[in-house]
Amino acid sequence: MKMRKVAKCASLLVLATTAAFPTIVAAQDTAEPQPAQAADGAVADIVVTGIRQSLSKGIETKRQAVTFVDSIVAEDVGKLPDQNIAESLQRVSGVQIRRSLGDGTSVSIRGLRQNRTEVNGRSLVSPFGRGPGVPADADFNPLSLYPAELISRLEVTKLLSADQIDGSLGGTVNIITRKPLDAPNTMVAGRIEGSYADMLDRKGVSGSLLYSRNFDDRFGVLVNVTASDRPIQEDSFNSFAGFLPLTGAFDPNGDGVADNDPNGDGLAGTYIADLRYQRLRERRKRLGANVVLQWRPTDELELSLDTVYAAGKAKRRRNWFAVALTSNGADYVDYSFSPNEVLVAGTVRRPLQGNDERLTIKDDSLSSALNLRYEKGPWTIKAEGSYSDAQLNYNQTYVRTQTRASYLTSFDFTGGGVPQLTLPSGVDLLDPSLYNYSNFFDNRFESNAKEYAGRVDLRYAIESGVLDSFEVGGRIAKLKTARNSLLSQLTSSVRLTDRDAALYEVGSFPDLLGGKAPFAQSYLVGNPFGTGADFACEAILGSCTPRVLDPTASYKLDEVTKAGYVKLNLKGDLGSIPFSGNIGLRYTRTDRDAVSALRRADGTFQPVTASPSYEDWLPSAVLKFDLTDKLVARVGAAKVVGLPDSQDLSPGLLLNRIVYTGTGGNPNLKPFRADQYDVSLEWYFRQGSALTVGLFYKDIGSFLTTRSTFEDVPGETQQFLVTRKVNGEGGKLKGAEVMLQLPFNFLDGFASGFGILANYSYIDSSTPFVNARTGATLPLEGLSKHNANLVGYYEKDGFGLRVAYNYRSGYLDSVTAGGEGSFFKPYETIDASIRYDFGAFGIYAEAGNLTNEKQIRYTGAPEAIALYAEQGRRFAIGANFKF
Repeated sequence: MKMRKVAKCASLLVLATTAAFPTIVAAQDTAEPQPAQAADGAVADIVVTGIRQSLSKGIETKRQAVTFVDSIVAEDVGKLPDQNIAESLQRVSGVQIRRSLGDGTSVSIRGLRQNRTEVNGRSLVSPFGRGPGVPADADFNPLSLYPAELISRLEVTKLLSADQIDGSLGGTVNIITRKPLDAPNTMVAGRIEGSYADMLDRKGVSGSLLYSRNFDDRFGVLVNVTASDRPIQEDSFNSFAGFLPLTGAFDPNGDGVADNDPNGDGLAGTYIADLRYQRLRERRKRLGANVVLQWRPTDELELSLDTVYAAGKAKRRRNWFAVALTSNGADYVDYSFSPNEVLVAGTVRRPLQGNDERLTIKDDSLSSALNLRYEKGPWTIKAEGSYSDAQLNYNQTYVRTQTRASYLTSFDFTGGGVPQLTLPSGVDLLDPSLYNYSNFFDNRFESNAKEYAGRVDLRYAIESGVLDSFEVGGRIAKLKTARNSLLSQLTSSVRLTDRDAALYEVGSFPDLLGGKAPFAQSYLVGNPFGTGADFACEAILGSCTPRVLDPTASYKLDEVTKAGYVKLNLKGDLGSIPFSGNIGLRYTRTDRDAVSALRRADGTFQPVTASPSYEDWLPSAVLKFDLTDKLVARVGAAKVVGLPDSQDLSPGLLLNRIVYTGTGGNPNLKPFRADQYDVSLEWYFRQGSALTVGLFYKDIGSFLTTRSTFEDVPGETQQFLVTRKVNGEGGKLKGAEVMLQLPFNFLDGFASGFGILANYSYIDSSTPFVNARTGATLPLEGLSKHNANLVGYYEKDGFGLRVAYNYRSGYLDSVTAGGEGSFFKPYETIDASIRYDFGAFGIYAEAGNLTNEKQIRYTGAPEAIALYAEQGRRFAIGANFKF
């Protein structure tokens, strides 16, 4: 099935190319439209609008660039072609997105997650510094924090030049906002939109307003404000800890011989730690703003102040019914294994659980820069000072109700869809006398990152022979990242009947996962705010000290990076073939100070510090050849580095005392380092059209991998399965990218409004890392071998229609606490939009995830399903204007 889908995606691109090629050639051989000549003999621009205009501008950016760049241009003010920035980036060949709660939230570039996100060429700081943070399942990073309405253009650079900021192993995403002096006179634009999420009939609203004024090309001001209030939803079967190895305690028949290795191969089978059937509902409000001041007092001097701001608040409630399994064979009445030694069915005697979680998440991000550009004769001087500040506060209140007795419950994973659960008959799960309040959390996580940066870049125009210009520059930046973890995670045996009845309520969702979930019974869950208490522990225990700072789960990182570069730009002719390019060298050094704590056996805390440093010399070179007026070739090579996620650098250790797992950092992690080689051939056969083929290869000398080992923890009586990132051996990455962009403007009449955009990428990796249980080789995390996009559109006389298909093959998401790979199954989506523009006004409608695609994640073997999630379809209607 998977190979048939891959073959279909690849053949779509081939068929589109071959079907259109004869007509294109015939049109070129007859009467290809030429740009109109103005009276002075200059070439006048051919003006196109809407979807076609954005695609045409994007392909022109790619063509004119010296290095390997892909670009997405906003169709109009506040109108990217997808739900958010990340989802637009998935249309770029070689870019894959990770989805959380139905939204695209983060990207892999050529299968690599260690990438930079910038705004107007400077760092766009995440509240977590680099990488994910808390909550990990929501991926609150810059691609999801900043509204798409602020964006004018997105650029993905896949091979960095010496003048670009290092730290991107796969590539750099640059978010480019609008500037007032780029637009003539005065512009006012706005948008209002209503949205609808179909799973629970929930509605949302969003809007934006932009004002831009150009005062005689000398001074400009731009203000762009956007706001949204929309629902997030997910129904799922889920498991917190996933599948774990069975221990020697798995002896259901009681003969004293462990039955945890069904086929006798010396490898323990696996079981799911907990079965959860849950419903998540969230309300997410966002505010964004962009303010730009530009002053051009003379033709040589320009000053600008650019600020982007984003703030948000999310309120989430997650409710789930759960049964936790164990390795204790005495709990099992019957059981069966799959050929892959996965415990896929059985009857077990275990307590039943109701769970209620409430989250409040607030974030606030600011990025501001003062820029100077001065040109005089052969000299160009650019200087920038920037400041970024991002913070996110995450408040969690959680209560578990659990039956005091254990009941016979059957589970079954053999159906291939939602795992089935059969609850005991004759048990009244609405009887409060059956339950205790067993666990309750009052947690708060405070994440903050600040960066102070300054850079100076000088360019001297040589224009002699093949030497076009010389560049030299330097940058210094200080990134300060901190997390405070204020935790209260308590257990108790307090009975529900011993507390106010307002502290519990009925949980029931018989329509979970469209009715595919196996039970329709009601049960009791905690309601910690039912009596007006501020914290769960206060409501249940009467008095407590909630949210106590845990130094082992908190940390501070200070990283100072100093970099300098030299670059020589080239331009000339190789025989009759024009060429351009550059060769450069960048030096970078980072000094890191990391502080956290270690818990002693007596419960006290001991500070743990580390102060490593590292440096790199990063050469790069790229050449672009204009083989004909339509055919372009590029070749490039560079040494690149990618930096570890900030949370992986903490010296501390964070423990989960429910499932006895832990996550720890490693402050001495070194960067990923790779040698990169790129080559491409690009055919720009008509205006706005292109067929491109690219090949790339990365020799990764050092990168990180996740490993899990049992460790003794001071002050604890039981070992914890601790997951840490460590520096691994090298690996290799190779792939190919094919892209076709084709507006049907070579046809006449109605058919000339059609067009397609299609791309396909193949990415493969070889690594020395293996599954800890089976010894099987694991790929790079986040890498899908096959990725395809097919966008078809029609646009004519103000009417526009767009249908977009995206496919991503399965990929390794992470390594579980048991040392096995956690894989997402292939994912494909279909989105569509329709619009009509009349003068300065427009109306539109959009639909996302039309096929209601499910997210499925498994551990090790496909039958070991650890996540089966459904987010539903989303619809929107709106209107916009521009004067």
